Amino acid sequence: MAHALLDDVVMRTIELCFVSLVAAGLAAGCKQEVESTDVRTSGVYPVVDVSADASGSTRVQVKLKVGGPAANTYLDLTGPDHLTATMDGVTRPLDSSGSVSYATTFQTNAPGPVVISFMRGTADTSAPNTTVNMPEPFGLTLGATEVSRATGSLAVTWTPTGPANIESSLVGACVDVIAETIPDDGTATISGDQLHAHNATDACTVTLTLARVQSGQVDPAFTEGGDVKARQVRSASFTSTP
Repeated sequence: MAHALLDDVVMRTIELCFVSLVAAGLAAGCKQEVESTDVRTSGVYPVVDVSADASGSTRVQVKLKVGGPAANTYLDLTGPDHLTATMDGVTRPLDSSGSVSYATTFQTNAPGPVVISFMRGTADTSAPNTTVNMPEPFGLTLGATEVSRATGSLAVTWTPTGPANIESSLVGACVDVIAETIPDDGTATISGDQLHAHNATDACTVTLTLARVQSGQVDPAFTEGGDVKARQVRSASFTSTP
């Protein structure tokens, strides 16, 4: 359906291809960029990630897809088209942060609304009001620095608590990744036997990450929809031992 939303011009494209060897054989995939002036706002699907951390800063990153959430075609902003973000009363431009994304950083992680604006020239409709509320910051504490997989457990606390759930993950070089959603009630326990080691005698650093996530709303001009999320992310590490 997206092709009907493109202007009647020949779009100038840049293909960014990669080739990788996978178990089933040789697989290829491509990302494609189109100039934003060739695409109407109604055919754009924005992907917005607003992420704050314990440093006190917040990064806003935006990708603009053409053709819906599964598409691999992205907008390259050209001409008058540009993105801005407003947080805590400050408005900043989003600059290119790679081949398919635009980003900026605010020196605050305070809760409250973040507004992302896709501003266009007179030839098309702007989308000035994609919004999401930054969740409440929190502090994360681990009850120990080392946990035995055979006999130990680890108390995890965070404060303040939240109204719903929180996303958690455990990642370490010697253990399988664990990712799950848990209640945002301020307390959890990691049992040592939850950590499945690649080799029984291995020890390594494991990082626990908690993310308090809030979904937002895209501007109505984006009739294809979009994905808008803000998250407060906190991490802490411990040593997993046999």
